[in-house]
Amino acid sequence: MKLERVDLLKIDVEGMEEDVLIGAFDLIAQHKPVMFIEFIKSDSEKLSHILSSAVYTVFYMPMKNLGSSL
Repeated sequence: MKLERVDLLKIDVEGMEEDVLIGAFDLIAQHKPVMFIEFIKSDSEKLSHILSSAVYTVFYMPMKNLGSSL
């Protein structure tokens, strides 16, 4: 994809986060979007390694499943 600009990238792919980051690495390295990545089934260390190699700082946000309280 030849996009002029990418500001935000939201990734919610049920365990395929590593594959998405690797596949989009050039886009991520070029545009440096803010990313929100939901990971439950993925290895956070592997994801952090990929992101840090693209010069990202990783922040973890604990999330509560809001659907269970409705």
